[in-house]
Amino acid sequence: MIVTIHQPEYLPYLGFFERLLHADTLVLLDMVQFQRGGFINRNRIRTPTGWEWLTVPIVGRKKDVKKSIQSVRIDQEKPWREKHLRAIESNYSKTPYFRDFFPAIKEILSRKWERVSELDVALIEWVISLFGLKLSVVKSSTLPVAGASTELLARICAELGADTYLSGPGGKNYLQMDNFSEAGIRVDFHDFKHPIYPQQFPGTFEPNLSVIDYIFNCGNDLEDKKNHR
Repeated sequence: MIVTIHQPEYLPYLGFFERLLHADTLVLLDMVQFQRGGFINRNRIRTPTGWEWLTVPIVGRKKDVKKSIQSVRIDQEKPWREKHLRAIESNYSKTPYFRDFFPAIKEILSRKWERVSELDVALIEWVISLFGLKLSVVKSSTLPVAGASTELLARICAELGADTYLSGPGGKNYLQMDNFSEAGIRVDFHDFKHPIYPQQFPGTFEPNLSVIDYIFNCGNDLEDKKNHR
């Protein structure tokens, strides 16, 4: 069984989901510390002037947020839902697949979410279903494992009975391979080559945006992205 592990992110980029084509189980690493400045509560969309962030506001000042991802709460005092939906609609309403998929995003974002990880998981599971990916999704907080860094990843894989851990290419720079070899787990690295596809608005192609940029422009056939390279 092939397991891949990643922190939950807000509408992650296309490469996040392309990796899932090659895995049997996705573990969302929600028990580790929340890091500001990443993609757990924000992502980028295309605009007429380039790109802009969509950020889900969280409770707590910058210096105070030293919590696990699963415990970080959304700031309900700020109208982020309305802002995100307006931004998505104004920038993607003329794309080929907007009418097909915007209602589902609107329904999910309109729910009253307490924690950012819950929102992330719901959106990730929606995209997985949309792409027709056949794999299990597990939150690390539901597993009886502990540890840090590579040790934690290896223990998660062992707990799930994995024989292979599928890492992103960045794992080559930090994974301690002994932790996996001692557990009898092979490590493969997924090398994502970003496709170039038709985007809304003229100008240079902007890679690594939220997956909704691909969905609204190209639809829900993840395999078909290879035809745009």
